[in-house]
Amino acid sequence: MNKCDRCEKPKAKRTPGLECSKCEKIVHAIQACTNLSSKQIAALRNVDSLEWTCKDYQRFTPVRKSYIIPEEEEKVEQNEQTQDHSYYKPLIDIKKLLKDISKEVGVTIKRELEPIQSSISYCHDKLHEVLDNVDLLK
Repeated sequence: MNKCDRCEKPKAKRTPGLECSKCEKIVHAIQACTNLSSKQIAALRNVDSLEWTCKDYQRFTPVRKSYIIPEEEEKVEQNEQTQDHSYYKPLIDIKKLLKDISKEVGVTIKRELEPIQSSISYCHDKLHEVLDNVDLLK
């Protein structure tokens, strides 16, 4: 019979346990031995792609951050580069881009309004026909 690596009490064969995905220690699948909530334990039981690492492994493993802060030397170098105007050259002409966008929007609006304008013109003509017929009836 194996012992729980956390509480050191015997772990029966039929008792559920959690195995650390890094150091392979096995503990009882309970809150006291895993430091997890009952919902977290249930998620580990039901989802195959989730991994668990024990508290001992987490304590002795250095935590790596994804966010990188440049060293002082790099900051100075970067500030020097941004102050040098030859370093920063715009890749696009903003005024030309805005002018092109404005022109394209105008063309698109005209194209979208053509069917509406022809429908209004048709309705206008039909309305005049109806009014002319009404005048004939008088």
